[in-house]
This record gives sequence, C-alpha cells and structure tokens, in this order.
Amino acid sequence: MLWTSSIVVNSWLYIDGGEYYVQGATSYGNLILGLTNFKNEVLWWIPEISSFEAFGGQPYTATTNSIWSLKPDGNGAGTWSEKTSPSDTFWQSVTWPCYGSNAASSTNGYILGGYAQYGNTLGAITGMIELGFANSLSNSTNITTAGQYSSSGMSGDGAAQFVASFGETGILVLLSGKAPLSSFDTNSMLRPMSNITIYDPSSMLWYSQTATGDVPGSRCDICIVGAQSTNSSTFEIYSFVYGGWTGSFSATDNQDSQNVYILTLPAFRWIRVSASTAPRAGSSCQIVNSQMISVGGWDPTGTSSYSNRTVPSIVGQSSSKSSFYHQLSYNRNSSTFNAY
Repeated sequence: MLWTSSIVVNSWLYIDGGEYYVQGATSYGNLILGLTNFKNEVLWWIPEISSFEAFGGQPYTATTNSIWSLKPDGNGAGTWSEKTSPSDTFWQSVTWPCYGSNAASSTNGYILGGYAQYGNTLGAITGMIELGFANSLSNSTNITTAGQYSSSGMSGDGAAQFVASFGETGILVLLSGKAPLSSFDTNSMLRPMSNITIYDPSSMLWYSQTATGDVPGSRCDICIVGAQSTNSSTFEIYSFVYGGWTGSFSATDNQDSQNVYILTLPAFRWIRVSASTAPRAGSSCQIVNSQMISVGGWDPTGTSSYSNRTVPSIVGQSSSKSSFYHQLSYNRNSSTFNAY
C-alpha cells in the first residue's frame, strides 16, 4: 500500500486513500483504496459527531474540494456522507493542502505547510492552518508563519505530534521534512532532526528546541506516534519515529530507514531502539493496544521507482518494548488481518 492514511476508532484500524500494489503485477496504481481517491489525506476524529473526516491530500484525478465524513458502525465499517460541499464558503479562506505536517487535539486540527496543486505542479504553502472540530471541520484560522521551522514560512513532507499534557492546552511538536525557500523550490534542504519546533496554541507562540542523544539523520516522510510513559513520576512523553528517507532512492543514504527512534519529552533526547525491520518511508502509523502499527510505505533503498515495494503492508511494534513482535498480512478475500 502506498500513500494511504489511517486512523484507529474503538480498536478498529481504518485505512483510506492511496493505492494497493499486488506483488508481481506488471502495473499498479489502478486500485484506489477508499472513497476519496486522494494520496496522504488527513483523517481526524470529530468527537461531537462521533465520526472521522477526510481532509486534504493529493488527488489522483481532477476534483473539487469536498470534505467527507465516515461514521463508524462499531463493526469495522461505516457510512460516508459529504459534510462540506465545493460551494461552501469554508473554501474562501482555506487552501486544500497535501503532504503537510498534521496533528490534532480533541478540539482542533493543525496542518503546517504542505503543497497546493497547481495543474500538474505542487507549490509550497506558507504558514499553518488551524481547524476547529465543532460539529465538523470549521472555524479555520490561518497562521501566516512557521516559526523557527522555516525562515520562508514554507514547509513540506514533515511530521507533527500533539502533546496534550504540556502547556495550558497542549503543544504541537514539529520535526523532520523540508523547508523550501520559495513556492516552487525544487532543491529544498532537509531539516536536521535535532531541530525541534514547538507551537503553543494557547499563546500562539513558536519555540525552538535542540534535541540531543542518538540523533537520526535528516529525512522526510517519516511516521510518528506518541505514548505516555508508564512511570507517572517522570511525566515523559515518547514520540516513536519510524522510517523516512532523503527524498531519493539510495541503498546507502536510506539504510537507517529500517530503524525506530524515540524522542523523549521534556528531555528532548533521541534514543535509537535496538530493533529493525524492512527499510520503509511514507507509511502511516497508529497506536493500537500499546502497539505501534505501521501501514503501507515504500522501500527507499530499492530501485529508482516506486515499483520496488517489497516491504510488508503492515508491521507492528510494542510501544513499551524494543523488538518487533510480528508482521501482519492482509487477506483481501476475507477482509481479515493475519499475524505470522
């Protein structure tokens, strides 16, 4: 699976968007997953309507902006409905983003940067958008800078984690990715993984923190999940970072994409976990029953095309242990996941 998005609702893992590659097939990309037909859309849970909504992403075909919502039925399925039509006034102040750094609290969603589609070209977006969750995605606020993350205010292909236990209403931790100097900058430099940017929504202030320890190399298209320490006396938050790549296929430059790193907060110290699996970039990660699940992605150490997709579709790792516990395969005929 490539460019898929995922969300966990009541112990069910929902996967939407992107495409499914069948091993040995001579072509790929024609089997689109989900309803919305987008790459890397954002899936956010909206508590007020007990549904999750799909927003943003790069379309496979020409389309108009529209937000769709899925209400889970408790059995791993659900019903889609359109929440915001293309003619809604919402779009007068909102640019449809793709490949931005996104995270959410219980009341708001955030997307830093990303790209907008201009014909067949992607142009970098300035600043960050904050969206309220009242009854649906609404009450958009455009934040015109990116703080210390990017001097130009533009960014893309990075990652974000919302940490609810810090600050007055929580903080947004942003890392990895690129910082373009202009909208159509094709030589964007990767940001160092020691450079951690923090946004405090309550004060609307940006901060910068230098992380130490076993700092990973610069990369983009990582997956990230957060977990609270079981030792309540330390108040530590663990951000698990898996995979990523330099933006180009290379067995040498991307070998580290098979490793998992932990960023501890508030120490801001990187720890390399003594575990590895197939090199992977562009996956989507979730926490399920204290396990980190990585969905989809590609092998960045392979050939110079995405057709080399030998990584498992889904892998899992304990968020409290340092070894991968199993790999999972998806049976399309019975719609079940099997561990082996």
